[in-house]
Amino acid sequence: SYASDIYSIGKMIQYFLDHKPLSGSQNITHIIQKATSPEPELRYETVDELLLAIQTNLQQNCHAHLFQKIAIAGSHNGCGSTHLAISLVSTLNGLGHCTFYHEANSSNHVRQLLHYQTNWTEKDGYYMYDEWKGYPFYGPGILISDQPQALHIYDFGSEFTKESFQDFDLILLICGSSLWNYENAIHTEELLHSYRNKLRFVCNPGTKRAASFYARYFHAPVYTYFYDPDPFQVSKEKKDFAFRLLPEKGRTHPFLNFIHNLLHQKQ
Repeated sequence: SYASDIYSIGKMIQYFLDHKPLSGSQNITHIIQKATSPEPELRYETVDELLLAIQTNLQQNCHAHLFQKIAIAGSHNGCGSTHLAISLVSTLNGLGHCTFYHEANSSNHVRQLLHYQTNWTEKDGYYMYDEWKGYPFYGPGILISDQPQALHIYDFGSEFTKESFQDFDLILLICGSSLWNYENAIHTEELLHSYRNKLRFVCNPGTKRAASFYARYFHAPVYTYFYDPDPFQVSKEKKDFAFRLLPEKGRTHPFLNFIHNLLHQKQ
């Protein structure tokens, strides 16, 4: 079963670190404890979830984030960029990777969403609800201090220019799946073409026809999102999506390469 496999893998990781500690890998005790919990339901649900937890931990503790600032841009109004940004922030926090949402558009959606939620709290200008934490749109007059050793996801909606993304490590372009959305996505990709080395495409909602069209037209992989009724809820589907979306390059750490090979041999 997955639970017993994850327990065995956790013990193997512990044995490996006890006999050959590596730089940046000594701070994963809590991950090993979760993987080897006596209660199977408290362990990681999948090996991919365990790998992502190790990956994000190593990136954070080695001070070697490939990405510290991610921009989410919508090809048109209503494409779901805010929904996906909130979902991604909640999921990454749920996996133990400190992540903050920034509302970089004037829609005021964050305050509207929180108005209908309970049990949210506020600290130093940012709001927290379940696994999500983030800043609403304050405008240019308010200076927000950077949170150290955190990943920051900026939700631009469809309010951006080419110059908006100069300081970002990764740009997620959200494309609609309806036929009448294609032109918007094509126009936005042309606008951002100079960023192609850090541009990724997400089809929302992800239909096979639309994803195939975008993949052919943009000559690039297209990630498909799915029906998501609650952006604040963390689910296995969202964890899998976050895992696929993270950079393959993030697996270059030698310890991570060892774990990646070990996990997928077990599958």
